Amino acid sequence: MFEFIQIIEALSDKDLFVSAHVLLTQISGLEHQVFPKWNGLELDIAADGTVTVDSEQRFDLARRWERWFHSEPRPKTLPSGD
Repeated sequence: MFEFIQIIEALSDKDLFVSAHVLLTQISGLEHQVFPKWNGLELDIAADGTVTVDSEQRFDLARRWERWFHSEPRPKTLPSGD
């Protein structure tokens, strides 16, 4: 449980949030979609294969993960960003 908290905290770091989100998704066992968004994470993939991720997404993802973590029972999917 402690590692969830540490990884959720890493979501606030613009250099770590993508890795933290992917790791949380994997270790939580959440049901998730991979297209058009990867469990809520929007990626812009150019024709040349270049991937761009808007780091402002990290705030919404952090709120969603915190809501999931503090829910009892925990949902099978990541709560919506509403």
